[in-house]
Amino acid sequence: MSWTALVPFKAADWKSRLSTRLSPKERAALARSLFDHVASVLAQVPAIVRIALLAAEPLAGWKDRWVQNRGKGLNVELDGAFDTLSGAPLMVVHADLPMLTVEDVEAITLAAGQAGVALAPDRHQRDRRYAESGIPFQLRTGKPRAAR
Repeated sequence: MSWTALVPFKAADWKSRLSTRLSPKERAALARSLFDHVASVLAQVPAIVRIALLAAEPLAGWKDRWVQNRGKGLNVELDGAFDTLSGAPLMVVHADLPMLTVEDVEAITLAAGQAGVALAPDRHQRDRRYAESGIPFQLRTGKPRAAR
C-alpha cells in the first residue's frame, strides 16, 4: 500500500516551554532540525510515496507538497488537509519526534493497512501519529483520548 505522510509544522513560538532556556532563534533551529529528521525518516520508508508539509508557509528548501495552515486550529487544519490530499491512504506524523525511526513508520503503516486505522500515542496517551486507509475517521488532537 502506498501512503501520503502529512507533517504539521508550527513555526510561530515553537516549543514555548523552552523559552527560558533557548532563544527564539535557537528554538526555531531546533524545530527545523526535528522536522528535517522526521522528513528524512519518512523519505526512507518505501511505502511513503508523498510527504506533505502542513504549515503557515513553505519551509526554506522544501521541495515536496505544501498545504497551507490558515491558523484555524490543528483539528480543522487536519480535516482540511485530509480533504485536499484525498485519494491515497494518509498518515499524520508530527514534526517533533526526535526518536522516530523507519521501523516505527513501517509498523504503523502495516497496522493501519490491516486494521483500517492506527494510532500511536505519546507518553501522555495523546495521539502523535495517525494512519488511515480509506475508512471514515475524524481526527481530534489535544486532550488525552483516555480522558474523553
